Amino acid sequence: MLVEMRTSAQAQRVGAATGCPLLPGKVPGRPSRRVDLGADWERHLPAVEAISVLFHLSDGESPVPSGWTLTGATFEVHWPKDRSVVHSHFGARRFAHNWALAHVKADLGAKAANPAPRAHSLEPGGTPQAVEP
Repeated sequence: MLVEMRTSAQAQRVGAATGCPLLPGKVPGRPSRRVDLGADWERHLPAVEAISVLFHLSDGESPVPSGWTLTGATFEVHWPKDRSVVHSHFGARRFAHNWALAHVKADLGAKAANPAPRAHSLEPGGTPQAVEP
């Protein structure tokens, strides 16, 4: 796994801290910003993050965004025998969506009618009511 630092000085510090080799630069004689961490790159990650949290990981071909971990999994969902349990969750999700949408629409309508700052109460299950600041 390769790590690309923001500067070549950071890459040199990462190489010194981890003992991993710096890759050759694009211009001969100039240091590179990339360090080869090897297959056990996760062991060196704390040392890299101690120098800078702004870096990019890649396998040499495709980049891995900083802070991300690539994993793959497949799984199968086993639905409960009583489908009403699932349907009740979908109904609750829809109720929460409609409640939030009503509050947003009420705020937008109040803002269009009067640009002065206003807020609405966030009482669950209640109707949007204007609250003066």
